[in-house]
Amino acid sequence: MAKSWKLAGAFDAGHIRGWTPDFASELDFHQLEMTGHAEQLESDYALFRQEFGMSLFRDGAWLARSFPGKKQFDWGYLDRLAAISNGQVFLSLCHYEWPLWISEEEIWNGAVIEHMSEFASAVAQRYRGKFAGYIPVVESGYWTAMMTDWGRWWPATGKERAHAWWKLYSIVGRMLIGIARAVKVADSNAIIALSEPWAWHPHVSLADQSRPFSTLVGRRDGVAQGETGTDQWGGDQS
Repeated sequence: MAKSWKLAGAFDAGHIRGWTPDFASELDFHQLEMTGHAEQLESDYALFRQEFGMSLFRDGAWLARSFPGKKQFDWGYLDRLAAISNGQVFLSLCHYEWPLWISEEEIWNGAVIEHMSEFASAVAQRYRGKFAGYIPVVESGYWTAMMTDWGRWWPATGKERAHAWWKLYSIVGRMLIGIARAVKVADSNAIIALSEPWAWHPHVSLADQSRPFSTLVGRRDGVAQGETGTDQWGGDQS
């Protein structure tokens, strides 16, 4: 029996805040703005559907626009996206992006988990049934590495400010779970998906690369236990 493959389109929705690989130039841009996708949203989807026959997509919530302040939401962009989704768009709620108003302290102390969970709940309630599903955090392992060991992206923002990977992943992992749980509470029929790169670093094992999936479903993680003292971060163990 022949396999059936479906071509999918992805619109990256990250806010790149940090440095070039050589730490020579500072970066601060949002992919949805830089590519023009936010402005030409409708025509982009028409092109991919009509010219390339695509019917499966990934797009982003654009926190910089949709979550402008604590308990403040701007639904302009997401209303447009929901209107043309046709149930075909997997919406990423966090893609290389912290809310612009969040402080560094609120990241390290974990307060961001509650804020992002609240945002996820509001999105899932408003757009119940509009999207194909939700991706809580895109490429969470790679994102964490860029913010910690490699010191490239905020809140590291500089080689001298690099932190240990596990120090931040324990927060990102809990945030991933908090977002997923908030979505399911708001819309029990919502599908939760993950988007992770494979073989992005030659020294990272497949087990390590699949860690976000294990985190989400609550599998035992001996490495996490050894590095942080616990692997009980709230994932669904059922």
